[in-house]
Amino acid sequence: MGGDYYDFVQISENELFFCIADVSGKGISAAILMSNFQASMKAYLREGLNLTDLVTKLNDRVVENAQGEKFITFFAAIYNYQTRELKYVNAGHTPPFLYFTKTKELKQLTEGCPGMGMLDDLPPVKEGRLIIRKSAKIICYTDGLAELKYENKVEGGLIALEACMSDKLPVSYAFERVKKILNLEKSNIALFDDISLLGIDFLQQF
Repeated sequence: MGGDYYDFVQISENELFFCIADVSGKGISAAILMSNFQASMKAYLREGLNLTDLVTKLNDRVVENAQGEKFITFFAAIYNYQTRELKYVNAGHTPPFLYFTKTKELKQLTEGCPGMGMLDDLPPVKEGRLIIRKSAKIICYTDGLAELKYENKVEGGLIALEACMSDKLPVSYAFERVKKILNLEKSNIALFDDISLLGIDFLQQF
């Protein structure tokens, strides 16, 4: 039973919501908690909540359902096609990579708050904001990737991911290269957790 979750939701004519999440632990209880989480998230999105209010209400829901036994890390973002603004909140999740193909700048998206269910009441949520005017790509991932070894290095999976996405090729090529380098298709013996990858290409505005 998996505990990873990712999704894309068109929330308005010009706005795309996307997210990735990972629940602590494994098994049926973890899967049920994540199932409840995604159902609550979609209900709150229909209410038109902003990201800060969304994660605050989701935290309350996880606290109520998990009773301190589990927590959920969560990265959520809204991209506006018209303004090219990316708003995001990282709730204790492994930081996604954002790579600008023209400037070769690589950023990790870290602004946010603790994971869902870690605290009964969240501290003030920090919402990240970026304008993506040039071509770029983003890759979100769960910690199963970060924990994989590559070239005998701690968090070698992140080293491999960074290397594979630092070019001008579409994000789909980075996925294929990561799978090959880390032997994900051949059941890497170091693989003991789920791995989920979510990627988006942002094309240059003309």
